[in-house]
Amino acid sequence: MGYTRSQAIQILFKKKIADYEFFKTRLTGFEDTKTIKFEHLAKMSGEGGRGKRIYHSQHLNLLYNVVIISAFFGKPAIVHEIVTNTKHRERHIDEIKHLLGNRLIIGACVLSKDLLSEFFTFMSSSKSLIEEKVPNPFVELPQFLVNKKERYISVYEAYKASSTEKTAAEIMLLAYFDKNIEHAFYLAKKLSGLQGYELQVQSWILKKHEDALRLDNLLDDFIN
Repeated sequence: MGYTRSQAIQILFKKKIADYEFFKTRLTGFEDTKTIKFEHLAKMSGEGGRGKRIYHSQHLNLLYNVVIISAFFGKPAIVHEIVTNTKHRERHIDEIKHLLGNRLIIGACVLSKDLLSEFFTFMSSSKSLIEEKVPNPFVELPQFLVNKKERYISVYEAYKASSTEKTAAEIMLLAYFDKNIEHAFYLAKKLSGLQGYELQVQSWILKKHEDALRLDNLLDDFIN
């Protein structure tokens, strides 16, 4: 037995996808990039569109998990990396875990402490996103906090907003995670007294910048 996407979302989240146009569009993007799996039935002669996309029971866990993960990360490419590459999954989850710290409220997103811990434990393991559902730590998913064409704001995007209080070290981490190395270096060289993970990242940023300068100097010497 198969389900349409609308039926699958109704089964998993008890929501009508037609009420959330941006979410619907985002799911279409995940389908197109094969971030989520389904059966594609070619369109019949005379039919419009791209054919039918049918979800079977073995597809529902991954669909559910992609929705939960995309509530944390606003960039579809990051969600795709997490789903398809274990190394990227570990890295991105580690990033959001360190950014959140002990925060349970980020913008409009409210998280359950226990379920958030279970979510991170699951995502840091080798458990399959196809065979099991991740714990859902959201009191209400951000996808369903908006109406019609409104764009939902992921946890990562809400964290980046200027209204979210951040320490200087957290701003450095954010620049580093966003691959804004020049800004990360500017912040890293001003900080002192860091410990643990923040110290590791600071040291890496400073070394990376030093290596880049050394390479530039070598290229200048070679050209001249």
